[in-house]
Amino acid sequence: MKIPLFDLDGTLIKTGQKIHGQAFKFAIKKVFGIDADYTHLNTFGMIDGQILTEILAFYNIPKKKSQEKLTEMFLEMENYFIEHEKETKFETLPGAYELVEELYMKNFPLAVLTGNIEIFGWKKLEKTGLKRFITTGAFGNMALRRSDLIPIALEKLQLKYDKQIQKSNLVIIGDTPLDIRCAKEGNIYSIGVATSKYSKGDLEAEGADFVVDSLLQKKDIIDFLMK
Repeated sequence: MKIPLFDLDGTLIKTGQKIHGQAFKFAIKKVFGIDADYTHLNTFGMIDGQILTEILAFYNIPKKKSQEKLTEMFLEMENYFIEHEKETKFETLPGAYELVEELYMKNFPLAVLTGNIEIFGWKKLEKTGLKRFITTGAFGNMALRRSDLIPIALEKLQLKYDKQIQKSNLVIIGDTPLDIRCAKEGNIYSIGVATSKYSKGDLEAEGADFVVDSLLQKKDIIDFLMK
C-alpha cells in the first residue's frame, strides 16, 4: 500500500480565490513597505515562503533578508486570512471529496504536502469538509524547499498512524511539474493530476509515475496506491 500526500490548490481544491494572493501583498506591504505586483511570476507549485522570496527578489530584496523575515510575513498573512476568510468560499475539485472519503474508509493513512502555510491549509480542508478525513501533513511554512517537506510529512504520519511507515511508501499527488519534481528529489512516487494549467503530457515529461485527467479516476488511483 502506498500512502498519499495530497497537494491542495489545483489538486484537491479549486484555485482562483483572491484571498491567498492578497495575503502575500498585505504581508509584504506590512513588513517591507512595498506595494508588490507579482503578476509576472508563475507561482504554480511553489511553496508560500518561496513565493514571498521570489516576489521580493523582483524588488531587489536579497534572499537572505527576505528569508529572515519569513516568520513575520507568515504572521501577517495569517492576520489577513483570519480577517477576510468569511468573504471566501473554497470548493473541492471534481472527484476530490469522493476519492479522499473512500481512501479514508479503506483505512489509508492520509496527509497533505502543500505549499500553503499551515493556517491556510487547515482552513481550506475545514471549509471543504476534507478535514474530517485528513488530519496531518506538512505545510509551506515548515521548510524553504518543497522536497524538504517530505521528511516532515513522514514524521507526522509516523506519529499519527504507525512508526513503521517508510519513506518508500509515500506518493505525492499533485497538479504541477514542481509536485512531480519534489517527489523525484525525495525519491518517492508521484501521481500527476491534469486539473490545472498543466497537461498530462507536461506531467509525464516531468517524470510522474502515473498521470490522470482528474480525481474522478478514483478506481485507477486507488489501484495504483494498492500496488
